[in-house]
Amino acid sequence: MPDYKPWGGALSEDDGKADIVILGVPYDEMSTYRKGAALAPQAVREASSSHSVNPCTEEGHSLAEATHMVDRGDIVLPDGPEAVAAEIQKAVAKIIAAGAKPILIGGDGSITPPAAQALAEARGKIDILYIDAHLDLHEAYEGNPFSHGSGAYRMLSSIEFGRFVQLGIRMPAKGHLEMARERGIEVITAFHLVSPEDLQFENPLYLTIDMTCLDPAFAPGVGNPSPGGLSTRELLDILKSISGEIAAADVVELVPQYDLSQITTSAAVRLVMEIAGLMARVR
Repeated sequence: MPDYKPWGGALSEDDGKADIVILGVPYDEMSTYRKGAALAPQAVREASSSHSVNPCTEEGHSLAEATHMVDRGDIVLPDGPEAVAAEIQKAVAKIIAAGAKPILIGGDGSITPPAAQALAEARGKIDILYIDAHLDLHEAYEGNPFSHGSGAYRMLSSIEFGRFVQLGIRMPAKGHLEMARERGIEVITAFHLVSPEDLQFENPLYLTIDMTCLDPAFAPGVGNPSPGGLSTRELLDILKSISGEIAAADVVELVPQYDLSQITTSAAVRLVMEIAGLMARVR
């Protein structure tokens, strides 16, 4: 770990009894167009320190007092997409088995399916909230079934879910909206209002936030920017409206070299802090 203290110095000493574990996944081999998401875990930690982040939610509730939160650094990944997926699943399963809730910092969106699979294997039927500009329902994007454009498809094929909600969608591929609805996914496009009923979950929830869900005005530092997205304020309000247990989460697709003003990275820091607060039910 670096010398600086990320997350406002809120991290507890890692004695193996964490309630929430932050884990970096520096992997972008499955991304397309603008690579660089592998650098995001380091960038997010640096921003959390250099911006003098207080260890509190927006409402001022202290994470340090409410939970034992530990950053265990970055996972060491092998070569090859199948081996990478297996290693991510194993790492997340270990965190869950120890009684903690993981927050993964990607990395591209291909890290989401194995992490969600680990939660499903530990807890049984889960709910999924997939916040993204894209549906990611390609069976094999450009011939690659492990592509970040195939993440939701892989989850459909391997996870028993109660509700599967995709939110912020505005870049669907041809036929994918119909496919989503046929397969039981509830699609909320970026041009529809989100109601409280949309965010009520009964099963353990896996939350994934692809930073492309935000409009490029609020998040230019992503691999596949898409105009017409959510504002940072709208996204934070959506998170605060979630009813249910957030059992695991990830924040993916930040590409630091395109984030010249660091506003995307700053948003990612705030998202991680607010997710941690919601996991601890600090309101």
